[in-house]
Amino acid sequence: MFNRIRHLLDKRLVNNTNLFDSAYYLSEYPDVRRADMDPLTHFMKTGWKEGRNPSARFNTSYYLESNPDVAVNGVNPLVHFIKFGAKEGRSVFPLSKNGLQSQLDAVQIAKSISSVSRITPMEVKSTQSSKQEYLFSFEKVYRDGIPLPCTEITDIVICVGKSPKNVLECLPSIRAHTQKGSYVIHLVTHIQDLQNIKDLATDDIIIHIHEMSIFNFSMANNLVLRYSKNDVVLLNDDTVVTERWLEKLRTASKGFALTGAHTLPHRSGNPDMWGEGKTMVTNYTINMFCAFIPRRIQEIVGLLDEEFYYYGGEDVDYSIRARLNGFPLVVSDAFVEHKDNQSFGETKMALMAESDKILFTNYGAVTPFDLSSYVPLVSIILSTYNRSYLLESAIKSIYTSDYKNFEVIIVDDSSPDDTPVCALELQKKYDGLKYLRLEKNQGMARARDAGMALAKGQFVFFTDDDDTVLPNRISGPLRFMTKHQDLDAVYCDFNIFDGKTTQPIHCAPFDRQKYLDLEFNIGSGILFARTKPFLDVPFYSHFNNAADYDWVFRFVRAGYKLDHCPEIVMNYNRSGSVEAHLAGSQVARDKHKEVYNRERLLDTLVR
Repeated sequence: MFNRIRHLLDKRLVNNTNLFDSAYYLSEYPDVRRADMDPLTHFMKTGWKEGRNPSARFNTSYYLESNPDVAVNGVNPLVHFIKFGAKEGRSVFPLSKNGLQSQLDAVQIAKSISSVSRITPMEVKSTQSSKQEYLFSFEKVYRDGIPLPCTEITDIVICVGKSPKNVLECLPSIRAHTQKGSYVIHLVTHIQDLQNIKDLATDDIIIHIHEMSIFNFSMANNLVLRYSKNDVVLLNDDTVVTERWLEKLRTASKGFALTGAHTLPHRSGNPDMWGEGKTMVTNYTINMFCAFIPRRIQEIVGLLDEEFYYYGGEDVDYSIRARLNGFPLVVSDAFVEHKDNQSFGETKMALMAESDKILFTNYGAVTPFDLSSYVPLVSIILSTYNRSYLLESAIKSIYTSDYKNFEVIIVDDSSPDDTPVCALELQKKYDGLKYLRLEKNQGMARARDAGMALAKGQFVFFTDDDDTVLPNRISGPLRFMTKHQDLDAVYCDFNIFDGKTTQPIHCAPFDRQKYLDLEFNIGSGILFARTKPFLDVPFYSHFNNAADYDWVFRFVRAGYKLDHCPEIVMNYNRSGSVEAHLAGSQVARDKHKEVYNRERLLDTLVR
C-alpha cells in the first residue's frame, strides 16, 4: 500500500512542475502516442527506466550517469531532482551542451513547485556555540518581536471523517466560545460523506469536498490554505474548545508565531501542551489538533507538505520549516479538549512510522522531536571575476561571523586567472564552502542569480571579492528582520574604505521617491533578505551596470517590503571595486537613466 501511495504522490509532484511536458513526450516517443497511453503514467512507470526524457529541460540518462547514487537506488531521476537535486545543485544537462540557462531554468521550476523548503540533516547545525558566537534565541525573537495585526476573519479548517458525531460536538463549542463574526468554518469531507453534513452549511460554514481514496491530512487542509487570505486555525473534529480559545490563540501568536493550545495530559506529542498553562515558547512540535497559522507564516512557509499521508509528520515538518524561517513556536494559554484522534483508524502506528522515516530523511529529525537545533540557514553568495588574490581575505572575514549556521557559494564568472585553484584550496580550509564556475563571463547579475539557484538557506546575502564583512553581517540584519517579521529584505549601513581612511555611511529609511532620485544608494552588498523574494525577483543582466538600482524597484512593485537596518555590517573597498568604476562610466549613467525613465512612466500608469 505504501508503495502505491508513494507512486501517486510522486506522480502528483511531477505533474505540478513544468519539467514534464506531455506534448514533448508524445512527439518524441510516438510509440506512446500510438498506444494511446497517458504520457506521465508511462514515464513514471517505465519511461525513465528506458532513458526517456520528460521534457526538453531534463536529460534522464545524463542525470543517472552523473549521479550514481540515484541510479543504484533505482530512484526516478526527475522525482529525485525535484525533491533533492535542485537544492543540492545537481545538473540536469551537461553544461557544455545546453549551457547554464537550461540548468537554471530546471532548478527554478523545481523550486517553484510548492512553498515547501527542505533542508538535509547535514545542513541542520546545532545552536550550541561558544560564548563569542551569536546565539539565536526564539525566546528573544518572540519577546522582542513587534506584533503584526491579525486578519479580521479567521478561517477554521476542520476535516470531517465518515461519522459526523465528533464534529456535531465540536461545532456547538465553537459557537459558544467564539466571538460571532470573527471566523468562518470550513468543513472538509469526502464526497461520499457529504450527505452526512450537508445540512450544516450556513453563511459562516463552508463545506469543501475531496475524492481521495486514501485520506491525506495535508492535502485536505491545503484545499483551504491554498486560497485563504486570512489567519487559519487547523482544528480536529474530535475537539471541544473552551472560553476565548480563538482570542487567546490570536493574542499569543503576535501575528508571527505558529501557535498551539494546551490540552489534556498525554493527548498530544508536545509535553509543553499537557494540562492547563500559560503562554510559552516551545522547542517541540505544534501539534495540529489545534494550530493557529498567522497569514505571515503562510506567506513564507507555505502549505502543508502533502508527502505526509493520512497520519502524522506534517505537524513536525511545518514546525521545523517555521523555525528555519525565523518564526517561533508558541503554546498559548488557550485550552482545547482533544479526544486523542478518535476519527482515525487503528493503522496509525504503522503510518506514523512511515512519516518518521520521511522526517529523518528530510531533516535528520527523530522522536521525541526536540526542535531546539533547528535555526535559520543563511546562504552567502560571493561573486568574483579574475581577482583570485582577493578571495581569501573576503572568505576569511565571512568566517569570523558570530552567527555560524551559514553556507558560502563562490560564483566564478569564468575568470581566466587561477581562481579555480584558489577556490579549491579555500574549500580545504573552510567548511561549508561551495564553488560554481560559469562557462562564460556573464556579468554580475547572472552570476548572482546562478548562486541563488544553488542556495539552500532561508535567508541570503551577497558580497564581492573585494569586500570584507564584519562579524555581525548575519546576526545584525537577522535580528532586525525577526523583530520586524513583516520585512522581506533589509539594507544595512557600511564603511567605505579608500585605502587610507574609513568613512561610515548611515543609510536612511526607505523612501521610494528619494531612492528614485538617487539621494541614497542600496547596493546588493548591503542587502539581507529572505530567499524567496530573490528567487521571485532575480537580477537582470540587461541592467548589469545598474542592476541593484533596477532590482529595488521591481522588488517593491512585486509587493515585497524593504527597509533600513541601522547596523554597520561591511567594509566597501571603493578603490578596487569594479562597481565603483562602473558608477562613474557613461554606460552606468545611461542604465540608471533608463531605469529612472521606466519608473517614471510606470508611475503614470498606476491607479
